[in-house]
Amino acid sequence: MKEAVVLMRFLRHDPVGQRFGVGVLVIAWFALAWTSLALATAGIICLGVSARAARRPAIWPGLALCYVAWCLGLAAAGVAVLEAYTLPAAAVATFMGWRASRREPHPHSWLAYGPGLSILLLPSLVVTWQSPGWLRLVLVGLAAAAIAIVGARARMQAPLLTGAVVAVLGAGRELAPAFARLVHDLPGWLPVAVLGAALLWAGATYEARLRNLNVIRRTLAAMS
Repeated sequence: MKEAVVLMRFLRHDPVGQRFGVGVLVIAWFALAWTSLALATAGIICLGVSARAARRPAIWPGLALCYVAWCLGLAAAGVAVLEAYTLPAAAVATFMGWRASRREPHPHSWLAYGPGLSILLLPSLVVTWQSPGWLRLVLVGLAAAAIAIVGARARMQAPLLTGAVVAVLGAGRELAPAFARLVHDLPGWLPVAVLGAALLWAGATYEARLRNLNVIRRTLAAMS
């Protein structure tokens, strides 16, 4: 560890060391770029081979090689936006799930769209929690809400539940500090009174709430 620190200080202050460091970075960049080009060429060849019906399985390594080439190309270009990496992976996962679901007599939406939607939304949600900006949060929330609406209209569980859960988690993460401050500023007895009133209301309307839950459960079970 000490040797690495000494080496970094040497490269920082010594002109020859700086030129050496720049040379290493240039070589690494060219290595990434050429590796990306080689993998993309191999992937395109596999996709071309898969055009024949007897060699259709070659489409999977072709897609995988093209995706790895895309990621290496982005890394060589210095792209740090997460969605640039996850969107192609989500598209490939959705395509693979859709192809696999075609072989099922009664395909389920979780098989076709669950993995792709998870790759699309969940990494962006985690990064949204860790980043201070608001633009990504708004875009992820709008995308999740739109996916949930499409899933509800198409009567599919995977888009509906995935979009709804991501939208609720994203909004809850942002509203939690404001809600905590509001509860802290209120009189101590007021939250207890509100919670007691909510429990009384739930107990008085227990049968109706139970029927509503059964209706929601049956509706979700009827979806694909």
